[in-house]
Amino acid sequence: MTFADFSQQVLQPLEQTSSKLEQTEILANFFRRLQPQLTTPDEVKPYIYLSLGQLGPIFANPQTNVGIAFLIQALGQLHPSEGQSLFGDQGIDPQLPES
Repeated sequence: MTFADFSQQVLQPLEQTSSKLEQTEILANFFRRLQPQLTTPDEVKPYIYLSLGQLGPIFANPQTNVGIAFLIQALGQLHPSEGQSLFGDQGIDPQLPES
């Protein structure tokens, strides 16, 4: 399963509801559908961590090492016409520096 599929089938529906019962149902249904595809229990871990909004276990402290300025630059490239309005008022230039 691609991250795009996981995001569309699980993360977006979770984000769109505030009902804990509905969120539980979304996750339970996803894991039921996923179960036949898994060959080892470790294969489910990435889905669990991503569902929790984490990259891995808390004790491992996994980080992406992506700084806020880099993230803002990437978002500015995605929508250059909107980048300034999104981030310009914070004193951050969303454009990449000229090389």
